[in-house]
Amino acid sequence: GLLPKSETQSMQFLSNNPQWDGRGVIVGVLDTGVDPGAIGLQQTTQGTVKVIDIIDCTGSGDILLQPPCMASEDHSIPGIGNRKLYINPAWNNPTGKYRVGVKALYDLYPDRLKERVSNHRKKMWSREHEKAEWQLQNSKTEQSDEDLQARISVLRSMGKDVSDPGPIVDCIVFHDGEVWQAAIDCSGTGDLSKVEPMTDYRRHNQYRRFSEDDALNYCVNIHDDGSVLSIVTDAGAHGTHVAGIISAFHPENPECNGVAPGAQIVSLKIGDSRLGSMETGPGLVRALIEAVKRGCHVINMSYGEAATWDNEGVFVRLAEELVHKHGIIFVSSAGNNGPCLSTVGAPGGTSSCMISVGALVTQSLMKAAYSMKSSVPDTNFTWSSVGPATDGDMGVTVLAPGGAITCVPNWTLNKTQLMNGTSMSSPNACGCIALLLSAAHASNIHVPDTLPVSLLSPARLRMAIENSALMLSRDAVDTLGQHHGVLQVENAWEHIVKNQSDSSVDIPLRVTVKCQRFKRGIYLRQPSEVATAQTFVVQVDPIFHENETADTKIHYEMRLHVESSASWVTCPEYMLLAQSGKVMKISVDPTGLPVGEHFVEFVRGYDENNREKGPVFEVPITVIMPEVVPALSKELRLGVIELPETQRLRKFIVPPQGCTFIDVIITDERLFINPADGCDDESDHTSKDSSARMIVMHALQLMPGQPYRDNEKQSYINLTPGSTHCVSFSVTEGVTVEMVLARFWSTLGDVKVNVVLNFRGVIPSVNPLCISNGNQVSDLVTLAAELETVSIDPTSKLDKWQTTIQPLKKGEVTSLGERDVLPSGTPLYQLLLEYSFKQRSSGSITPRWPGLNDMLYESPFHGQFYMIYDSRKCLIGTGDAWPRAVSIKKGDHTVRIQIRHESPSVLEGLSQLPMVLERSLTGNGVLKLTCHKSKMDALLDVALPQMDILRGTSQSLVWKAPSPEKYPKGTAPGDIFIGTVNYMKSSSNASGSGCRPGGFKVQFIVSSVQPENVSSKADSSKTNANNDTAEVDKEVDKLKEVSRQALVRHLEGIVGNEKNFDRLYEAVLAEYPDYVPLRLLRLSHLMKVFYRGDQVNDVQIRLMEEAISCADGVVSLIDQNAIALELGTCVGDDGAAKARRREVEKQRDHLVSALSLKCHALINIAGIQNCVSGGVESVSDVDSTFDSTYKELKRWENPATTDSNWRLHVHSLKLSKRFGEALKRINDLIAKPLTTDSYGPSDTLKYLEKERSSLMRDLGWDHISRYLSARAILSSVDQYLPF
Repeated sequence: GLLPKSETQSMQFLSNNPQWDGRGVIVGVLDTGVDPGAIGLQQTTQGTVKVIDIIDCTGSGDILLQPPCMASEDHSIPGIGNRKLYINPAWNNPTGKYRVGVKALYDLYPDRLKERVSNHRKKMWSREHEKAEWQLQNSKTEQSDEDLQARISVLRSMGKDVSDPGPIVDCIVFHDGEVWQAAIDCSGTGDLSKVEPMTDYRRHNQYRRFSEDDALNYCVNIHDDGSVLSIVTDAGAHGTHVAGIISAFHPENPECNGVAPGAQIVSLKIGDSRLGSMETGPGLVRALIEAVKRGCHVINMSYGEAATWDNEGVFVRLAEELVHKHGIIFVSSAGNNGPCLSTVGAPGGTSSCMISVGALVTQSLMKAAYSMKSSVPDTNFTWSSVGPATDGDMGVTVLAPGGAITCVPNWTLNKTQLMNGTSMSSPNACGCIALLLSAAHASNIHVPDTLPVSLLSPARLRMAIENSALMLSRDAVDTLGQHHGVLQVENAWEHIVKNQSDSSVDIPLRVTVKCQRFKRGIYLRQPSEVATAQTFVVQVDPIFHENETADTKIHYEMRLHVESSASWVTCPEYMLLAQSGKVMKISVDPTGLPVGEHFVEFVRGYDENNREKGPVFEVPITVIMPEVVPALSKELRLGVIELPETQRLRKFIVPPQGCTFIDVIITDERLFINPADGCDDESDHTSKDSSARMIVMHALQLMPGQPYRDNEKQSYINLTPGSTHCVSFSVTEGVTVEMVLARFWSTLGDVKVNVVLNFRGVIPSVNPLCISNGNQVSDLVTLAAELETVSIDPTSKLDKWQTTIQPLKKGEVTSLGERDVLPSGTPLYQLLLEYSFKQRSSGSITPRWPGLNDMLYESPFHGQFYMIYDSRKCLIGTGDAWPRAVSIKKGDHTVRIQIRHESPSVLEGLSQLPMVLERSLTGNGVLKLTCHKSKMDALLDVALPQMDILRGTSQSLVWKAPSPEKYPKGTAPGDIFIGTVNYMKSSSNASGSGCRPGGFKVQFIVSSVQPENVSSKADSSKTNANNDTAEVDKEVDKLKEVSRQALVRHLEGIVGNEKNFDRLYEAVLAEYPDYVPLRLLRLSHLMKVFYRGDQVNDVQIRLMEEAISCADGVVSLIDQNAIALELGTCVGDDGAAKARRREVEKQRDHLVSALSLKCHALINIAGIQNCVSGGVESVSDVDSTFDSTYKELKRWENPATTDSNWRLHVHSLKLSKRFGEALKRINDLIAKPLTTDSYGPSDTLKYLEKERSSLMRDLGWDHISRYLSARAILSSVDQYLPF
């Protein structure tokens, strides 16, 4: 019962055939990744390695390494962030070249592990922080009270603001002459001299653990000629649990074994760690590529979701190639979205080439795994997805046990865990198939020559399990939930053996219905479809391998007897099938079927020469006979309903005209009797059992071009005696709704409920609503109340703001690397697009590409993935086909997207694809439309009066756009605000919310905006008509000034160019020796050359000494007394006096610039001398000169109150040992948009963070400094991350 096997006959099969335990079979596990250190996954029954390869197909563990470097004499190499990494000189590296990288382990941790580790680190960090705060408050310091209070303030704020970057690891990659090797430093010291390098996992099956704290095992793979290191970890416990179900081996505890303990595992990680283990297109495609490369015989994929289109898309096409060309058997989960019909997920339940497995809950599982005191009959789990697929295919192939207790990764700190779902039933079935493949391999069952790697053709295996499965009663499981029934291993093996000489079994047949709405079966659901008899054309084709011989095709012929399972379905009796296929007609006449029920029947074809092998093809026919609710009906009473064990009550209705939502009122028929009342009444309506009874209410409409999830409502309800519950869901009138009521699979005891359906709503004549601010007022909206008299209270909410952003440049199409070549040899290509935008305030954003989004398995592209970066290229968010909201801060941001396809021309067509940036509006930022009775009322802002719409009548109204002053800042023409409107008055009584859940869609298009800072004031400046009489000599002076300024502007353009600037500067200086702006330009040039940082220390000191000399020269040219005298007087209205004041202020600014630059140069010299351990006296002299210069500067400008010279202020505070005030100033600067200092470092933020970290160490706050240093290391990787 812990891992059910008897229900599928796998236990009996192994008992009878212990050597056929999966040995010789390689199983690919497409999942979150498999932990090779998990209990039961070390070895097979033959003592060989269990997990033979581990591959991260997502790229989430990729590190794009730095260019190659050589080691120094001290055996060090430069690491990320200007640190030294020490290597082992004994490593065999013939070229002497090393590549380095860094990775934050939080990027690799599964979500649960990250939470556990971060909580532990937070606890330890908080202890250090509290100790530091206590020491600070109780220390005796010679510093001022102001600095002490600043230290306390900073320490407390850092306790709130500092985020934990988590552990980081340094990585070194080199080539040992044979293979690439990787050394990973998990100590955080930078000393890798004792680290044993690792190579690709498949070579030596090496794996290690990052630390005892995380207990996370990892391995490595190295790609693209050593430029990319992939650190492989699992993204969750799911994949290891799946692998344990398939093939765990416990020699000392055999009852805990997986289904096929002799099989080997290839872990193909498709769960992206960056997305919380969600699968992505690139990961899925790479997984199929690797499954072929690694020689997998069967693969399991316990992933999936709703799809818009069935059996379509790149992934399905590649999966078909995998099965039909390479002979790999593909097993997948059906989905966990039941109990409604048509809830099978992609790819398992929607793709013909896959074996789709539903989840069976058995009595043994109930008792052993769930510890239930009593059990219910074997059934499928309530949530197990049910067919048919929307294109008519059955959706589910077989059932297998959908729960197990088996191994989980070490990082969970557990050996085993209970999990359930079709995620568990699929690997159970996969293990059963591995047993059959193992038996076939040992028994030399014939395999077609076209499938040299396969152990058994997928078609033969599939026919065997389908035609030998155990069908459960329809009372236990609906036909659409089990199809063929529970997989039976012994029966399937018997089928394989009996039919091993029949070569036709190796050739699968494809059924195609020639119909626009469905293709793989017949599915009638809407009233018009079941109102008359219909005839459908069906094509049956054999699927030959692309390398099949002509003789095989010529001699292929099968005489088939065709049968219908129902009298209302007719078909031809015989069919002769050749390689070109055969067409037949099937007539369906549902007109005599009872209303309110659904029916599943089949047309099946049998081989006349071998009928015992079972059907060779089938055409499923699903018919729903909906109950059309009479017009004007307000409610439908279902009465008192008993919900038996294992059964689902399905109700199919067509909502009446005028219905936009349904309230389902569910009342528990039990009346609780309080024992204190002493009542002995034991009537049918009373109960002494007050325990909760869980039921599920699931409603669904299928709409063309939409996945089922967009039109469903699912509620789990805990019933208590006498309780009433209302579930509301929106509907589209005239379209069949399925509503299912079922007790939860584990619910015990009687369940009786009274159910009433209330049909409600008003129908707006305009839906969706669209307004532009060019019109201000919407078109007339007419509201019709067909079902009841309703009170109208229109409300609106525009809470999404969409802006279209063009790429920065035309996208570039390039080929991808070695991992992205399809099994056919076709290389994949990528299109990279880059967008930038400015975020005016912190908030939530979602980047969208509407033409690409919301499709994964059915997408025609091989994948898409985007990354969001801040201005420092720090990653702050990721997403794929389903964009998700990311919280970002104010500032400049960049979005990069990678789109993949095998055709460069297709990608070229998207090279200028725009992005739609969606911002979330919250609080007062949410825009609202106002509702009015008429357009005139809207223009006059006359409020809409209280209004009721009588049943059978209608009323009109209009919506008015919000005023422009309410738009968020940055709104531009073409922007769109989207949201919802509601018309009915809300209420909170038992009959529901009173308005349509989700409302009606509305969008507001901005066609024009009022320019910011618009002023209507006329220009008051006046021209002097007498200026044209100016003297000629003044004009000459002006001409000379223009010439001088032109020379200076030219010099400005070559600042930092050592080759050209000096020569031209000397020539201009000779003509204008006392021109202060020219000398200041020389200072800027010297600073720029210095900060380029490509000189030795002595040269840098000489540059700064020359800068100091230049600055002194500028100061000597300025009459400081004259400036002081002029600025100390008041200026009246005299024009000449104002002009003189402006000239003096300019001289003061020049003086400030010169003194500031001299201070910067002195700071730079002190920094170099400190770095090279220069004499204390020389550093002291520099500091003394800085102090005097800084005091002189403060006469003209206070650096403490200006952002332009913050570096000087911080340095002055540090010299005064006022570390608290220095830290406070740095924190203030980091917290706001920074003004880049013209004479300071080019990366202002990086410099501030480095200074802050240094001050933290000086103060003994190492716990904060560690976090800040780690952040600085990660942010110093000046490149975008690999996709």
